[in-house]
Amino acid sequence: MGIVRRDGKWRLDKREAGVYEVTFENQPELKIVTSDYSPRGFMDERTDFSIEVREVDSFSEAEALFEEVAKGSSSRIGGHSLPIGANESETFDGSGEDYSLSDLPPVGALLFGTLVGGILINSSGLAVQSMSFLIGVAFFILPLAVLAFTYREYASNGPKAAITYLFTVEESNKDNSRSEDETPDRTPPAPQALKNELYFERAERKCEWCNESIDSHETHHIRPRSEGGPNEPNNLIILCPNCHDKADRGMISRSKLKRVVSMNSKQ
Repeated sequence: MGIVRRDGKWRLDKREAGVYEVTFENQPELKIVTSDYSPRGFMDERTDFSIEVREVDSFSEAEALFEEVAKGSSSRIGGHSLPIGANESETFDGSGEDYSLSDLPPVGALLFGTLVGGILINSSGLAVQSMSFLIGVAFFILPLAVLAFTYREYASNGPKAAITYLFTVEESNKDNSRSEDETPDRTPPAPQALKNELYFERAERKCEWCNESIDSHETHHIRPRSEGGPNEPNNLIILCPNCHDKADRGMISRSKLKRVVSMNSKQ
């Protein structure tokens, strides 16, 4: 197995019977599978998700496809036009907004890392020295980190806190920032009648964060009164003194508190 065609910096490499790879400056760009290929076990080169795969009938068609890619000014590699040898480092969805894993809740990152890592490792044929295998292993670090943080939440604050962590997207600091001209009037304290209603009915005489029974409750504004946070049930949460102190110091994020309130309101 080795190089069967050259064209400048382009190469057509034979990987195995019926499987060829088009590379540019030693970087894989396209995989070509002919009718001579026979899958081995559960591994099928035609379902390699780490690179675009084209199926042809014969080696001569594979050569023709290689020449088309190597000599053309642009290629449809990856399902869209790219200059030959270009590095596709940015993607846009037309909305003008950038998206990243930080826009996913932890459970989304867990599923994403597991799915992509599994696909890459499977496509590598379990060849531990291949780039696909190593990248796949790296992707598995993400779900392992999520599980570690989830366990820490569970050990510190119980199962409800762990579930809240998994399904909550952290709020961006820029969303909470305000200029001096936009600072709203301070909200007055919540009415005692509303505090008692939340304590007895929604919280059932428990801290809504740690779920411990409490005789003396404290009411916390998720969006602070200093920022104009309203005296509405969805902005108020019943906490024990310890959890209230944590919330005031930012040790429990607003998004997590909102998630707990939302869950308790539906019960």
